[in-house]
Amino acid sequence: MTLLSLSWTTAMKCTGAKLDVITNPNMYLMVGNNMRSGIATILHRHATANNPLLNEEYDPSKGNSCITYVHAENLYDTVMSEPLQAISGSLTTSKS
Repeated sequence: MTLLSLSWTTAMKCTGAKLDVITNPNMYLMVGNNMRSGIATILHRHATANNPLLNEEYDPSKGNSCITYVHAENLYDTVMSEPLQAISGSLTTSKS
């Protein structure tokens, strides 16, 4: 038994939560496709910053812009501290 499985079992016992078995293939795919893991988002092939810190490359006639790089660690612990999402009811399909 791992610490993760022990904490999961304890949480289920203490909260009295009941989990249903997913039998609907679409619901199974929805859950599988929405699992959280690493993510990379690159919106453009090339980005150029324009701010006064660039010295000779700064163009005051253009608006100021910066390039932001965000590196997030410890996402697993963050997700584990959030409330468990419960799925109730069934999937609905929209009529187009």
